[in-house]
Amino acid sequence: GGGSRSSASRADIEEPAAVASGSGEAWVPPWATPELQASQFLELSRLVAEGLLHILGAEDYLTALRDSQAREELLVREGPVTCEVQIGDAAVAQLAVPPFYPMQPATVVQ
Repeated sequence: GGGSRSSASRADIEEPAAVASGSGEAWVPPWATPELQASQFLELSRLVAEGLLHILGAEDYLTALRDSQAREELLVREGPVTCEVQIGDAAVAQLAVPPFYPMQPATVVQ
């Protein structure tokens, strides 16, 4: 539940205009915007379409991201999306792409 509480908090943080989430526990930074995720969606979509990137275990992620963009909402995830990238002829790297990339950097998992 919860209404407003007048306790001493660190700061009053405005929530984004709308948030689409499967879980109410995910953290949303105050600077996160649908426009930020639009850049993530465009970059990931382009890389997938060009065959340079494969999203693991969350193939519906781009669809969910596209749907939230159409509603001008943030798509909130509890953790990163894992992707595979082909490096050279024989090497594959796994990247963890955080929910608010590119403001949060992607990291190499293996």
